[in-house]
Formats: sequence, structure tokens, C-alpha cells
Amino acid sequence: MSQQQIAENLERAFAQKGFAEPSVAELKALSGVSMRTLYKYFPSKESMVVGALNYRHQRYLLLLESCHDEPGLTATLSAFDTLSHWMKQHAPKGCLSANALAAFPNNTEIHFAVETYKREVIQQLAQISGRED
Repeated sequence: MSQQQIAENLERAFAQKGFAEPSVAELKALSGVSMRTLYKYFPSKESMVVGALNYRHQRYLLLLESCHDEPGLTATLSAFDTLSHWMKQHAPKGCLSANALAAFPNNTEIHFAVETYKREVIQQLAQISGRED
């Protein structure tokens, strides 16, 4: 199984169970790999969180890219409608990034990943809206 497939499974596990509940042993089982393989790609629970966040981030950006029509109000409203549906379907416990920050408030790697993600989403929404501000 590839690192990306494992990250996809971790994203799903954290979205459904949150960050506090699943142990590394449970994450291993939900990832469908051996402990050795899991630790090969993600050597700590925090790195598993970052892997899941990075995977989700890429999916989120691809979703936003699909909302590009003519920049402006219509495209912006369409993007937010799309995001609303996506959140209902893929974020049953709320924003994965916000939940990760709440669960690991002192982890610099998680903070960096979330801050990078936020900047890129803001840039994407600026392009969709046609307004850099």
C-alpha cells in the first residue's frame, strides 16, 4: 500500500473518530497495514495527523479548483455551496484542521501544516472571487 493510500485511510479515521480516541494500534488497523509499514511512512501519531491533513488539503484544493468559472460573485457562491456539501459529507465532526489544532495545541508541525493550508485556501478563494483582498 502506498503512502498516499495510508494517508487517505488515516484521514478517514481521524474524520470519523477524532484525534484523541484512536490509538496508534487502531490507526494501524484502520489503515490496513502492518505497524512496521505505518511507522515507515508516519513515525509518530503526530506525523500521521500531518499526513492526513496534507491528504485532505490536496483533496480540498482540487475541489476548489473545480469551482472555477468566471471569477466573481456567482463563482464564489458556487464555491461555498460546494464546500458546504463537502463538509456535510466528509467532515462529520467539523473541520479536521481546527480539530487537529485543538488536539495538538503545542505541535509546531501540525500548526505549520494548518497555516500553510489556510494560506493556500485563501489564495484559491481570492482567485475564485476575482478579488485579491
